[in-house]
Amino acid sequence: MNMEELKSELEFLNDNYYTVAKWAFKNVILLNSATNYRQLAPESHYKKLYNGEIPPNTFVDLSFCSNDSVIEWRQSPGNFVIKDKNIPLNPNTDRYIITFKIKHLMIKVAYYKSDYNVFYEDEGSIRLYPQFGIYGEPKIFDSIDSFDINGLFNEYIT
Repeated sequence: MNMEELKSELEFLNDNYYTVAKWAFKNVILLNSATNYRQLAPESHYKKLYNGEIPPNTFVDLSFCSNDSVIEWRQSPGNFVIKDKNIPLNPNTDRYIITFKIKHLMIKVAYYKSDYNVFYEDEGSIRLYPQFGIYGEPKIFDSIDSFDINGLFNEYIT
């Protein structure tokens, strides 16, 4: 994968980002359900999936990897959260980051349940949902691990 190939993929994604985002959401929900890892996705996400929707506070990012291992995935309850000082701490909130990789393609779905505003900051990635765009300069990552840990949640009051 190189930057010229990345430009070609961006043209495709510009026309198909929402379809790819729904496909990615479906795959991470089914991946979490099918593995013997703890169930990170809340039950409401299965209902949203059945209705063809992506839940609020869910972020779908895409990137590419320089190595082309066939398939890999990572699942965790998420990493860093930067909170507004006026938002009470809730250590039991639903949240997850599930990342999968097929050859050079990597997809990450990040979710953080909150009654406040949430933004997932993932520099160098291509945001498919909730709003298509590139966050910073597009980056080709060395591994799924470097993509998986790249990012953090921001919870804030407007």
